Amino acid sequence: MTEVLSRRRPTRAIAAMLLAFPASLLALGGCATLLTDDGTTRIGTLEPGPATQGSNFFGVSFEPCTGIELEGYPPFLARASYDYYQGPWCASQGDTRTYLWAYARPMSSEQSAASINQDVLADADQMALDLEAQGYQRVCGVADPGVRIDAGFESAAEATRIRLANRGQVADPPQATSTEPPALLVSVSPATRAPSVPEGAYAPPC
Repeated sequence: MTEVLSRRRPTRAIAAMLLAFPASLLALGGCATLLTDDGTTRIGTLEPGPATQGSNFFGVSFEPCTGIELEGYPPFLARASYDYYQGPWCASQGDTRTYLWAYARPMSSEQSAASINQDVLADADQMALDLEAQGYQRVCGVADPGVRIDAGFESAAEATRIRLANRGQVADPPQATSTEPPALLVSVSPATRAPSVPEGAYAPPC
């Protein structure tokens, strides 16, 4: 699949399609930082590129995705770019498989922690727009552009539910202790045929 999340701050011309709800309730933490030889600042110990070994994210053990697992990734949904992210990792529980990409590109002197956090949110926003363009509608959770996405989407024509979430945050100023990197998560599970949520309406948690 083509990686389309390779340019920062993707266009959100139809971002109004996403529904606004309260700001994130997720626990967010800073990433470890290391000054590199070229003057950039690493956010954690990861480097952009394919996942090479297992890791623990947000209390869940992930392993690099196998070829068979990647075949189950929605073919119309963008994958995060290796220029900015490391991944994907996979974790399965019951009939749900979660794909995770962790932001790993070192921070340049022109960037701030806040700008990186917004870039990751913009990528999550774009993935939500990709889903809506394919006829998926929100059935649970929160989709607040530029603030938080943790929402499930279903389509009457498809047998799967796709849940998008952004988690983690670079602290500003960056912290010396390693916690969790900003990450994009895509979970695929069987559809429940839950009703779609009208714009502006409350949706139950996923």
